[in-house]
Amino acid sequence: MVGRLMIMALEKAGKDLTRANFLDAVYSTGTFDLGDATLEYGAGDNHGMGDVFLSVIKADGSFKSVEKLTK
Repeated sequence: MVGRLMIMALEKAGKDLTRANFLDAVYSTGTFDLGDATLEYGAGDNHGMGDVFLSVIKADGSFKSVEKLTK
């Protein structure tokens, strides 16, 4: 998820990348829809998501929730 967020933010920040315009891209976008998960950022909010879900990324790039841990 973090990788997808980084790609989206880097694309929005543009070719003359600085720390400031990268952070501005994240905060001004606010909501990043990653398909099965949504991350939200803003002034004073760097968490992205308040919940934690155990999941795996499948070969096609989609997410699958882990219902039970097994050996």
